[in-house]
Amino acid sequence: MTKRGWLVAFEGIDGAGKKTLTNFLKDQLTQRGVQVETFRYPDYDSPWGKIIKEYLNNDLELDPVEQFFTYFTDIIKDQSKLEEILARGDFVIVDRYFASTVAFQTAQGFYYGRALAILDLVKPLIPDIGFFIEVAPQTAMQRCQRRTPPDRHERDLALLTAVARQYRHLVYDGALAKRWIILDGNKSLDKIKSEISDLIAELLDNWES
Repeated sequence: MTKRGWLVAFEGIDGAGKKTLTNFLKDQLTQRGVQVETFRYPDYDSPWGKIIKEYLNNDLELDPVEQFFTYFTDIIKDQSKLEEILARGDFVIVDRYFASTVAFQTAQGFYYGRALAILDLVKPLIPDIGFFIEVAPQTAMQRCQRRTPPDRHERDLALLTAVARQYRHLVYDGALAKRWIILDGNKSLDKIKSEISDLIAELLDNWES
């Protein structure tokens, strides 16, 4: 009987290092013979992702409710695909997932309890491991400024601070991941990678046994 794969999510505010660590973990797992597929949200190739891109570029305005359901739909569309990959024993790593939607939109006024209730009603796939990269908003914003050009979220220190607070709320509530692991995003990249390598080696030994 094929052992089910794991869904792993990297979460954190803009500039936390999610994309870099997603690629690093994929390489680590691949070297151990694990088949891995990655997904990144927003998916700017999807109809909903294109709306999100217009919003982030200030070409379109969306209120928090519209934002929540647009981001939500952009992720939920891939559930069947994710289930198929996991069922055949492969791993999936996502750069942002539902925790991101809840953190960002509740930071802008969408009700936290209502967001979790909607997800509980739909019952999407929940990450086996959620890595929350906790980084100082000022540090994250400085990293974002090196992007050309930073989007409306990446320029908004007050928003990034509020989103970080909502992420901590989710992590400490144990919501939207079977297990949360906090990574100190203020450390050097080499140290964070070393921590992930050690954690994944231990977790994989348990998965393979």
